[in-house]
Amino acid sequence: MKKMRNFRFLACLGALLAVSSVGCSTGDAQPVGSGESALLPPHHAYGEGQMSLFELAEYCDGRFTAHRGIRHDDLRDGVIRWGCGDVPGVTGPDRGQEYCEYHALSNGKIVDGTPVDELDVGSVSCVFTSVYTDVRPEGEVASYVASLSDMMSSEKNLSIASEEIEPLAIKMQLRANQRTDATLLLQDCVHATTGTPSRHPGQADRSPLSLLNERRQAACYQASTRPGAAKAALKAACLGKDLSNEANWAVATALNAVVQDNPTHRDYDHQSDIAACLATRVAAGVTFRNSDPMICARAFRAANECGVDFNPLPPTLDGFTFTGWSNRQLPANCRYAKKESAGVTSDYQHLVICTPDEVGQADMQSDYAEDLRGFCNDRYAQNIVMMAPLRAVQKPREGMAQNKETPFCRQYFGLEAYPSKMGSL
Repeated sequence: MKKMRNFRFLACLGALLAVSSVGCSTGDAQPVGSGESALLPPHHAYGEGQMSLFELAEYCDGRFTAHRGIRHDDLRDGVIRWGCGDVPGVTGPDRGQEYCEYHALSNGKIVDGTPVDELDVGSVSCVFTSVYTDVRPEGEVASYVASLSDMMSSEKNLSIASEEIEPLAIKMQLRANQRTDATLLLQDCVHATTGTPSRHPGQADRSPLSLLNERRQAACYQASTRPGAAKAALKAACLGKDLSNEANWAVATALNAVVQDNPTHRDYDHQSDIAACLATRVAAGVTFRNSDPMICARAFRAANECGVDFNPLPPTLDGFTFTGWSNRQLPANCRYAKKESAGVTSDYQHLVICTPDEVGQADMQSDYAEDLRGFCNDRYAQNIVMMAPLRAVQKPREGMAQNKETPFCRQYFGLEAYPSKMGSL
């Protein structure tokens, strides 16, 4: 199956440069937890729609720097988190590329582009769904979505007749947002060096890859960030160059670029994260998104350093769960949909309802008069977080002994909550 991400917004990227962790206020008096939405994809210096590995390393570095505050917790808990909000430049029908889709609703109807002055602003809410496109076997999806609509109709949720609620707001619609696709991404990231990514048609006989160029590009970029480094010279030596060529690599090493192979060295973890992030492209992931680089980098390292593989995501998993950056709390004015079962009320963590307060309503009227979906993204989605289970679906990797001794792998297996003093983070 080929990954069907929408690449239309790449045309917008020509003038954008990577930035690292930058916060902005997007929620109702809520700061962005990681600054992830500010991580603009870097300018692609060569190839139509293709950024160089050196530039991609800069982008990955910014992403990992932004996630530094949650890395330890995610490793300890065996999960990976990323932002639900779309990256800057994704607009209109292209929204919803992070295993999370969202719409503005009024009385159950989608009003994404309806002029605000035609609506009662007090009736508008933003509904976020992570329910997979293929949440149930074919033939059972419609009835399951109907059951979720019934759930959403309760007074604890949207408080409107279920037949008034548009099904498009309940279940994700993009083909890419399938459980099947998420499983394939995990598997392709694991086997990026040893097998054929399943979404690369026509490459069934591809030879195993060493990813030597990716590892050296990460080292070259990391060297360029050190105090006193010859930044311009390193960039010139590595940008757009094949560093698996020894002559090219010699130029970079003369400028103090070093591939760090010692797992206890302070530079090893961050360099390895960046190199694994660069493997996203080999695994046919979409490098400019929030989700694919985070999922792929963690899965790649877990597989190649710690000796794990991953089972398919189970059919009982309706979608990746919603959570938050800080203390796993949703942003202000947002809540999980409530589910009733045998008289017990619980959170259904695949649907979130956000109800704007007076400040949000004023913002909606002044700045998003005909783009309420954009309002939902900017005000709430940047602080609504997706969480994928990794440890829960892992298995031993065939033909490779598990490693639970190196600092990263000890953290990955939940044996050590924080890195040793020799770690890089």
